[in-house]
Amino acid sequence: MKTIIISVLLDKRIENAPEIQEIFTNHGSIIKVRLGIHDIIREGNQGLILLIADNDNNKAEELIKDLKAYPDAKISTMTV
Repeated sequence: MKTIIISVLLDKRIENAPEIQEIFTNHGSIIKVRLGIHDIIREGNQGLILLIADNDNNKAEELIKDLKAYPDAKISTMTV
């Protein structure tokens, strides 16, 4: 099994959370762990989400592509 760690730094967290959640729901079968940290900057409106996902059949690549298409999200990945 291939595993990938994905970090999502989300600007305008309160406004954008429903759309990002929809992306996560659409790819829920490959997401094994999700950790959300909101207001990472004091008095800010950013959120940091860490995902651990299976990358069998490159399905995580589809998730990453969908996340990168979202304008207020900055995506980083690490394969383990």
